[in-house]
Amino acid sequence: KNFTFIKALSYTIDQADYDNLAKCIVSVSMAFGQTLPMTREIIESEFERNLATPGSILRGNCVASKVMGAFSRMVGKEWMNACLGSIVQQLVADESFSLEIDPSKIKPTDSIDDNLAKLRDKCDNIFLRIIDDEVLDIMPIEIKVMSGYTAQMAQKYADDRMVPLIGGFLFLRLVNPALITPETFGILPPGIIPGKNSRRNLTLISKILQNLSNGVEFGKKEPYMTPCNAFILDNQERMNQYLSKLAEIALQSIEGVSSDTFQVKEDLLKMSDIQALHKMIFSSRSKMEAPIQEELSKLPDDGTDHGFAEFLSLLDALGPPASAAPKQAGFAKKAVDIEALMAQADALEREQNAKDKKKKKEKTKKSSDEPKEKKNKEDKDKDKTKEKEKKKRKAKRKPSTARAFGRGLDEIEELPDLIADTISVLEGAAMETEGLFRKTASTAAVADLVQQYESGKDINWYQIDDYHLIAGVLMNYLLKLPEPVFPFDAYDSVIEAVSGKTDVRAQVDKLKAIIGELPEMNQELLEQLIDFLDTITYDAEDNLMNADNLAVCFSPAMLRPAPEEDDITRAFKDPPFLNRAISLLVQNFGYVFKDEPFEEEEASKKAIDPRALKMFITDASTQFENSAKRLGGVIGELEWPDLWTLENLSNLSIVETLLQQLLANRAIDATEAALKVVEQVEFPKRLASFGSTPIDKICSKYKTDLQNIRNSFTDLSAQLVDNQKQSADDVLIVCKMAKSLKLILDFMNTKVKLEKSQAVADPSELRAVIGAVTNQLNRTKEVAETIEFYSDAVAASRIIRATLKSLKDKSKGPIDEIKDNLRREAHKPGEKPPRGELVKSQNMKDNLIEYSMPAIEQALADLEKDIDDPSKAGELARDIGLLKEIEKAFETFLMEPLAPAAPEPAPPPVAAHPKSSGGAPPPVAAHPKASGGAPPPVAAHPKSSGGAPPPVAAHPKASSGAGGAPPPVAAHPKSSGGAPPPAAPHPRAGGSGGAP
Repeated sequence: KNFTFIKALSYTIDQADYDNLAKCIVSVSMAFGQTLPMTREIIESEFERNLATPGSILRGNCVASKVMGAFSRMVGKEWMNACLGSIVQQLVADESFSLEIDPSKIKPTDSIDDNLAKLRDKCDNIFLRIIDDEVLDIMPIEIKVMSGYTAQMAQKYADDRMVPLIGGFLFLRLVNPALITPETFGILPPGIIPGKNSRRNLTLISKILQNLSNGVEFGKKEPYMTPCNAFILDNQERMNQYLSKLAEIALQSIEGVSSDTFQVKEDLLKMSDIQALHKMIFSSRSKMEAPIQEELSKLPDDGTDHGFAEFLSLLDALGPPASAAPKQAGFAKKAVDIEALMAQADALEREQNAKDKKKKKEKTKKSSDEPKEKKNKEDKDKDKTKEKEKKKRKAKRKPSTARAFGRGLDEIEELPDLIADTISVLEGAAMETEGLFRKTASTAAVADLVQQYESGKDINWYQIDDYHLIAGVLMNYLLKLPEPVFPFDAYDSVIEAVSGKTDVRAQVDKLKAIIGELPEMNQELLEQLIDFLDTITYDAEDNLMNADNLAVCFSPAMLRPAPEEDDITRAFKDPPFLNRAISLLVQNFGYVFKDEPFEEEEASKKAIDPRALKMFITDASTQFENSAKRLGGVIGELEWPDLWTLENLSNLSIVETLLQQLLANRAIDATEAALKVVEQVEFPKRLASFGSTPIDKICSKYKTDLQNIRNSFTDLSAQLVDNQKQSADDVLIVCKMAKSLKLILDFMNTKVKLEKSQAVADPSELRAVIGAVTNQLNRTKEVAETIEFYSDAVAASRIIRATLKSLKDKSKGPIDEIKDNLRREAHKPGEKPPRGELVKSQNMKDNLIEYSMPAIEQALADLEKDIDDPSKAGELARDIGLLKEIEKAFETFLMEPLAPAAPEPAPPPVAAHPKSSGGAPPPVAAHPKASGGAPPPVAAHPKSSGGAPPPVAAHPKASSGAGGAPPPVAAHPKSSGGAPPPAAPHPRAGGSGGAP
């Protein structure tokens, strides 16, 4: 009923297993007609677990999005075929047709402007087809219901995210996968798969549609795509209207949906899925118990046995999962790209490429045979020894029967398709994946995929959503090469090339020469790899993998010493040189492999590679963020004067001055030696300057100063990332500031050591305060449950969230910020809030009671647990002080609501309403349109006619009443009738009757 066990399993398994879990539970649940109810529970769980970061809901690698994707692909294939079939088939049929707009990839004979126009035209065709009413009408009910569940949860938890979440689901999980891999959706005839050019065209279209659905324009990370922003802006309103309409239809579609709505599909259930699910549950059993109990605790306590004991008994009875049956060899070979003719054209192209490489190799060999310095006897002997060792190693190595893994490059005539396939997938879809190659997939998952490949299975790499898994397979191939891509005899030469103080150009030239002497297959693999790594660095801002980071990951796989030469000393000494070699190759790919000009650096103004600039900005921003956290920690400590001594504060004042100078001058000598001199000169002065000033006042001063400094550095970091118009020089200055900031804070850590043991207190006092705050929290919960008005819910949220943050940061700051804004409002008896406000209040209350308050209870329990820990004795006083501040804040909130405003006194007699009629008016001027009855004693309006006015001016538009003599004041310029008063008329008086 509640899918407790499925949710608990999703919380505990490794991320690498998310895809497999989604596939298994969708298959099993469809066999029982329970997929949609299960999906609803998992979607709601995803919302509840990400309330603090609504932007991350259903984004990235989460089980909910994987389940939605797997299910929608199962039920949406026919719909995608009807929607996209004819357009995609037409695109794939012509492999010569190109939509490429990347200047680095476009063919010399193509025009970017022409391709851009064609790309926009294709995007128009596909987008208009997707949003067509006929296509929406035939959308599978399952996809509508999943969209409805998403909209329903968004309304409850994150109303402003509803449209982008539905767009993300539909396009990211269904439309774009169908575009990029149409062969897996049955859109293409059997045996037909897109060629490299067609795949690229489909990828470009999907990028544009995804950004359109997200409402995001292309920016600096893909500058070549920015001309497509015009299409996004032109169609954004239509996209929003379509998604809003889909949300409305989707919400209607979930009314009355139950498990009986959809038929059971037992034919989809596979024993392999059941076995895989058993394996995941069994391996996660110990981790699942706590989340299962947590989920069960949310259910009503009606005495129902929810099956937990039976679940454990069943696992015991089943025992460990059976080992998988051995894979069978003899799978069908990979299908041809499009048709036989295209295959022949590809073969001819490969043949021509081989001839070109052979010519290049002969040219390189010829140049290497030109007269050089004669080798001395020692060098010749060394070469002979190396050659002998190489022959010995080759003789020992048995010929491999492997398809690819473990097979030497000297045993093959062409690289396995695995290399091009994995690189193609990663280049097309994974360039923004954070930590690509640095983060690793499950070792077991990589081994399983390698085994499938080696057994002959035709793997569709585009169907694998876990890009770390694909990257792991590629890395596994390199690591299993008997001799790496740089052969053993090139190892020492590479280290020598990048050692010493020679300039970068000289080092790169030496590496280029070494590569020119490598075997042909090694050169080909090395070029593909370095080209790929160079491509990754273009998105270093997102994937955080610059040339140096990639070198750290790849150098062990590409450069290894011969086994007989390896020792522990080299393991510590060589890596910096190996990393530098690979990094230089990545940074200078064009020069080394494509004979492009070397980018010289001028002494006066060094040219900065845009990729390097991205890397600098990323690193500096990270440094500013980390420094802001470190400063925040010190600011929090300054709230507790009893932790500080004058010596520590003297050192802190030096740090504060250095930080001010860094902000003012944008440069400062922050080397260790310089900081030591500053300390020796300044410390005595600072200590003396404090005199008899109380420590709490000094702490208060530096708390304010450091808070301002922290804000300045935070602003600087934001400007660094957001301002694209800054010159490279300005960026480098700010990046150097980030480094100086780190050095200053490192200095602070060594000099500012708080004597927490001085701040001691009675443990029983802390227990008492914890008890008092716990009681107030319970009272607050009771009050919160009765709240109806949104303003009161906001006040409750304010105190609860501030308390949670204060306990987490051990800081009074969050409480101080809200202490003047905690009182609830009083409301009139019987007054009810508007319906919309009632719903918002209920949602906020639910979040506070179900999540935030239990988190506070846990924090208080942790504090109580640490009371008897001797290492925490110095923190007791601070904890007591913090809890007393929280106690005061709760007291304020729990006070009686603010008294309602006193009723205003009765107003004095005022003029009658303009449209009143009959009866005597009050003794004040009548409204201009009043009619009937005697007018009050005020002057008549200039336009009044007939009857004697009262002895004061009547309202200008009064028209009723009897005639009579006017008051002794000037008549209105346009008045008519009656004798005027004895005063000068208005200059433009033109009335008739009576003396002027």
